[in-house]
Amino acid sequence: VETGSNGPGRLSPRERQVLTLLSKGKTNKEIAVELNLEVSTIESYRKKLMDKIDCKNTAELVLYAFRIGEAVPK
Repeated sequence: VETGSNGPGRLSPRERQVLTLLSKGKTNKEIAVELNLEVSTIESYRKKLMDKIDCKNTAELVLYAFRIGEAVPK
């Protein structure tokens, strides 16, 4: 996981929010309900996050969230 120029400072507040909820183990549908958004919107955020921080899967996203302090215990 790359954290250089694509590090946490480049994430929007909404991307940080989605990342935090992903780190809690929430599904796209659960996140969509909580944020009052469409599931497809959450899927787009997840894809943008993966592209932005060069992750290949959700596990890497969650690891990244822990590294930058965005992960919140359940």
